[in-house]
Amino acid sequence: EDVNGIQVSHIVWDIERISTYYKTGEREKIVVSFPDYCGDALPCVVRESDSGIYTTYLGFIPGKALADMYGKWGIRMLDMNVRVFLSARGVVNKGIRETIMKSPEMFCSYNNGITAFARSVRTSQNGAGTALLGAEDFQIVNGGQTTASLYHTRRKDRADLESIEVQ
Repeated sequence: EDVNGIQVSHIVWDIERISTYYKTGEREKIVVSFPDYCGDALPCVVRESDSGIYTTYLGFIPGKALADMYGKWGIRMLDMNVRVFLSARGVVNKGIRETIMKSPEMFCSYNNGITAFARSVRTSQNGAGTALLGAEDFQIVNGGQTTASLYHTRRKDRADLESIEVQ
């Protein structure tokens, strides 16, 4: 919610949550349910590495969904990111903002997208192929500026993100 122009979120830390953090010292893992943000599972192309160590899922997420996720988890989504969102004053961020505001239909072609990490994913199969249902320990490791710019431009400038997709 906004309180005097400042966005405030309320997070309850019960005794179990505090105990888990105290015992493990680890950050809380972000668990994403794609149908909650995208309206359905997120269609993707799947490529397992030759070594079998990891699997890559390539898809297009609605800009609105990415902004909503950032609205919920904020900078916690970037815990594993080597470069955290700098600010909207940076040259790159001004360019991202300008595309969001003036050419949202071109966002996907102008933007490099994001790279996210997850310890595990849940998928479903349908006639079109594989779709992501959820991701556990979801972290954006590249694309923090893109993600935060979508969120802040929508919030500050009331930008419409409906036609924006991010690879």
